[in-house]
Amino acid sequence: MKRILLLSSMLVISILGTKAFADDTSEATVMKIAVSVKGKVTYPTNQRCGYITANYGSGTSTIEVLASQNGETLEMKVPSGKAVSYRGEAYHGWDFEGVTVTDGIAKAHFIANNRSEYQYLAYTDYGTQYYRIPAIAKNYLDELIVVYDVRECRNDVGFGEVDQAMRYSTDNGKTWSKETLIADGNGSLGGNSFGLAYGDPALALDRESGAGVLITVSGQTIYSYATATQRPLIAMQKTSDGGHSWSKPVDITSQFWGSTESMFQDSEHDGEGKVFAYAGFFGSGKILQSRIVKKGKYYRLYAALLVRGTGLRGAYVVYSDDMGETWNLLGGDATIQACSHSDEPKVEELPNGSILLSGRMWGGRCFNIWTYDKNSTTTGTWGSAVDSASQPDGIKATGNSTNGELLIIWANNAKTGVSTPIALQSVPYGTGRANVGLYYKVLDTGKTYTPAEIASGWIKSSQVSTTSSAYSTMCLQADNRIAFFYEEGPSIYEMVYVPLDIERLTNNAYTMKKVEQRKNTLPKRK
Repeated sequence: MKRILLLSSMLVISILGTKAFADDTSEATVMKIAVSVKGKVTYPTNQRCGYITANYGSGTSTIEVLASQNGETLEMKVPSGKAVSYRGEAYHGWDFEGVTVTDGIAKAHFIANNRSEYQYLAYTDYGTQYYRIPAIAKNYLDELIVVYDVRECRNDVGFGEVDQAMRYSTDNGKTWSKETLIADGNGSLGGNSFGLAYGDPALALDRESGAGVLITVSGQTIYSYATATQRPLIAMQKTSDGGHSWSKPVDITSQFWGSTESMFQDSEHDGEGKVFAYAGFFGSGKILQSRIVKKGKYYRLYAALLVRGTGLRGAYVVYSDDMGETWNLLGGDATIQACSHSDEPKVEELPNGSILLSGRMWGGRCFNIWTYDKNSTTTGTWGSAVDSASQPDGIKATGNSTNGELLIIWANNAKTGVSTPIALQSVPYGTGRANVGLYYKVLDTGKTYTPAEIASGWIKSSQVSTTSSAYSTMCLQADNRIAFFYEEGPSIYEMVYVPLDIERLTNNAYTMKKVEQRKNTLPKRK
């Protein structure tokens, strides 16, 4: 099966495996490429060195090089009579040192380097494994847990079987466990059956106990083509050991639609405070746990929900006070959309306890803010949604609409030593789904922001990826680094983890050295 790769800003066609072929092989010459791999990479996850591309006229042929192929001679075919030149591209953790040609045999040289902290937690191989959609969280033991799609159907939920896999790290991302399947979709089920697929993970792990929740999309209904009688289903899984093991998925769809007790009206005729929803799903990545609101055993969870219904499409925020067993609509009025016309949304808690919603949209992000009434944990008001790209120094994502992550941390001003909250938003800088990076914004602890104020004044930060890249998510590690987990090429996509320092992200304006993350800036609300 063919795939498209983005290497050095040039599209090439390849067939995976140890051999790659030109498009026209009716009269072909076999080119031999000897592989030289030196050194040992820092991380055992990074076992693919890179690619060698043969250029002949307007055509190209590409072959992948694995670390285990040192000393082997690989072959690719090019059209006869064509002059051939070579170029290479290295994966993270490797350097490409060029191609030498002796007696008609090309020798490709790769060498391991110890400069890169990027790790490949899952490699996509068309025909074997296809991965997408990252989620990451830190548990109560300060371990990192990652969850992601295993797309057996090689596409979104709605096209066949999709599974959920996870890995964990006990040492701030230096080493990772083997991949474990935690939700196994049954692609043989017929129709829109619960359990046929589990995709787009949204993850929360309790900071005080081993409890946690994973929400995924199930069934066989494509979001954009859902109807009044065929809608996506919602699956929920629980953990009691910090994310190492998970319960079987259970169907919680009726909390949202499909029942007269649903959050959204189960009728074509909208009732008071209800909206008839054709489809919806939780924004993948992080489910937020509050620092302020605690009900019973747990601090509140907030999640952003994308809904498409009768004449509407936009984002809502839902919350749970029992670690994801039951969910409620923030504000309770489904006729009020927090970010209308937005796509996949994310949510964070501002220092004053207000809830910040960041919705994916073409060219940037849509922001809105829920402000609680005084001393209330249920009532409040939404502001008016604002397109950040239209604001002064707003967030821009050139030529794409892509899921990103929103995270607020505390850091010290490097000059004054004053501790302050900093908001981080990840997006692909573009053009298209490429060059994932971050923006940051320094927040005023006591300020009550309007959506327009929060949407402006962002600073373009570090670029994490220099090639094709898409969805991203992040959380704070125990060592005060940012655990960044995202999709990156050259496949569509590899699942990549890298730790980031706030010093790098803010050009040394802020530091995380000797800074404690504040659990509460306001009195706890019950």
